Formats: sequence, structure tokens, C-alpha cells
Amino acid sequence: MLSKETEAPTPSFDIPKKCEAGVVVNEGPDFHFEIRDVDVPEVGQNECFIKLNATGLCLSDVHFMSNDWNVPKMAEMGVQCAGHEDTGIIVKVGSNVKNLKIGQRAGFKPIENTCLVDFTVTVQKYPSKRCGILAVAMGLRPVVVDTGDEKRKLALEMGAEHFVGFKESKDPVAEVITLTEGGGHAVFCTAAPSYPTAQKYPGLRAGGQLIIGLPAAGKFHIDVDPTHMVFRGQSVKGTLVGSMAEIDETLDFARRGKLWLTPMVMGLSKFNESVQKLKRGEVAGRIVVDFNME
Repeated sequence: MLSKETEAPTPSFDIPKKCEAGVVVNEGPDFHFEIRDVDVPEVGQNECFIKLNATGLCLSDVHFMSNDWNVPKMAEMGVQCAGHEDTGIIVKVGSNVKNLKIGQRAGFKPIENTCLVDFTVTVQKYPSKRCGILAVAMGLRPVVVDTGDEKRKLALEMGAEHFVGFKESKDPVAEVITLTEGGGHAVFCTAAPSYPTAQKYPGLRAGGQLIIGLPAAGKFHIDVDPTHMVFRGQSVKGTLVGSMAEIDETLDFARRGKLWLTPMVMGLSKFNESVQKLKRGEVAGRIVVDFNME
């Protein structure tokens, strides 16, 4: 047991000159990953150095690698590895970094200068998060609209009150409006081709919102009925990431054991296979790549 005057020694880590990375090859619609050795970057005065243990795979990574968003190509930004949702251990800090220490666990928030490599650098700014199954933890009553037995099972296990199969149901909109007793208070649409249908899920709910993410550029647009939206006070809202206060709240949910998930864990050698499965829509839940597995 340590006395008040005694502090635990700072751990030390051997930092190699090179590390393995999932490098994007042929950036565009036919991209693929190759595992290559890349140079380990230096740490700036305001940066910390993280040895990554795992990363979640997100469809936004696929958009970047496919180059179908209206943003510069990765190569134009000097980036050869896409990625975020990373967790690991701080192994080195810059001279101006005061609130982060070597040996601390760390993660990346969704928007950052991150990449799918063994070692990476981040600017000292804020704590990080990975959004989990928040709806139930927040006291909301989720209804999931998707298709297939695998996704039905997962949604109900994660706390959804109802699952509506859009292929199996004769009228999924009517079913959702009935289940929600008039329409959803908020509809979070993650599949851009479903925009036209998703607009109908709020029904006649006063103040109902349709919340959308970021689809491929130029392919999907939303046409709304202004009369319906005005009389019911409804709206369409875009979202990218949560606020820092929401990140703190999410981390507190995790600390209290309110968030859980059973992802498919893959080794580094399965990187390209995992990303291609995600690209083809063959993943029911989450894929996590463990950098300590082959």
C-alpha cells in the first residue's frame, strides 16, 4: 500500500521505429486494405502517443476510403489509413501535456487525426468516447426498423421494445405509428435510401424529428411536405458527433454498466475482410479489430 508521500513509478514503454498499419490501397469504390510497416510518428509538444489495442470499424471509414463524400481525398490530406473509435494506452506525452500521463488508458473521439495503426498520435484536447447502446440507458423506448432474423435478435437483446421488419411487414410505417401511439418522437435514420420512408415514421407527432447522418455525396436528397412539417412542428436535423457534455454522459453510462455490446472481434490479418463485410452490409452489430491478434 502506498503512503501519501509515495507515488507509483511512471511505467516505461519501448517505442519502435516502425509499426504495422492497415493501409488503404486504390482509394475509391474498389479500395482494399493491406497490412504494411509504416514509420512511427514523432510526438509534438502538445500531443500524446497512444499504443492502440483495438479499434471499432465504422461505415464512415468506408465512406472516406470509397471517396464518396464531398471532402478531399485521403491522399490529398496526407493520410493513408482511415479510422477512429480506437482505444489503447498512452506511452509517451509531449512536454506541454499536463493532464495526461504515461500508462493511462485512452481513446479517440469520432472526429480526430486518427488512423488504423499500432501506434498513433493525438492532440491533447478532451477525453474520448465510443457511443454504445444509449437509448435504453437514457430512458427512451426504442423501436428498430430493419430486416432479418439476426438483426431482430440483436436489436431485442440490446433493449429495443419492438422490431419492425421492413421487408416482412405489409406496412412498416403504419406499424411504427401504431406501436408508438401516434408516431416516433425522434427517428434516427442511418440508411440514406430510406429517407423517403423515414420521414413518415414521426406520423402526426407534434415536434417529431427526423435525424440523419452523412450519406454519399450527390446521391440522396430529402423532399419534405412543408405544410405537414409546419402544422405539426416537425423538423429534419443533421448530426455528426455529440457534444463534449454528451461524451461525458456517455462515458458515465459505461462506467455504471449501462452500455454493453458483444462485437465480432477480428485479428489484424482479417482487416480487409472485416472492412469489406461492413461495406457489403453483412454486419449485424459491430466489428472490432484487436491489434494484439493475428
